[in-house]
Amino acid sequence: MLGDRPYALLALLNAVLCLNMPVLSFGLPLWVVRGTDAPAAMAAVVLVGNMLAVVVCQVRVARRVTDLAAAARATRRAGWLLCLACLGYALSGLAAGPELTVLALLSAAGVQVYGEMLHGAGSWEIGFGLARPDRQGQYQGLFAVGPQLARMLGPALLTLLLISWGPPGWLVLGGLFLAAGAACGPVVRHAERAGPGGRTRWRGGARWRARGTRAG
Repeated sequence: MLGDRPYALLALLNAVLCLNMPVLSFGLPLWVVRGTDAPAAMAAVVLVGNMLAVVVCQVRVARRVTDLAAAARATRRAGWLLCLACLGYALSGLAAGPELTVLALLSAAGVQVYGEMLHGAGSWEIGFGLARPDRQGQYQGLFAVGPQLARMLGPALLTLLLISWGPPGWLVLGGLFLAAGAACGPVVRHAERAGPGGRTRWRGGARWRARGTRAG
């Protein structure tokens, strides 16, 4: 699978976007307590709100992602939204008074959860849509490394960015999300055009070759 360089690169870009998970579970609680004057309970409020939003809306969001082109667009939008959420979290550390801080946190959390759902839908389609049908398990194993890397390396990275650097660290993190989301589209298109010769993919239940002709 590492020989399929576009797919391996997409797995790496997905790992960057998956940093939104430790942001929610690790970075944001630390930030609320140490970087803002909001009540510590806000971390729990944001987490519960995120889970409820995903339960109610994830399927609706995912319905719009029906092919690789839609997945690339969703991932690009996810990068923008996660970047915007980071900007909101940065502003929460600069807000004057707990009321404005809470407003900034809730606004950023709402943007983040929408970006998270778009990323989830897009990454699912990309991970399966670009994998070789005869090696799905191996390809999915590679793609699944992304979330694990984010969970493993995220706490150390977020501690450095959010606690040591403060609001500028949020901006750096937002830049990472933006760059990763923007890069997915070109890499997906390259993978479709220039995949390994004769590689087959599944589209709409039919078997297709990478160059777009029906497999016999």
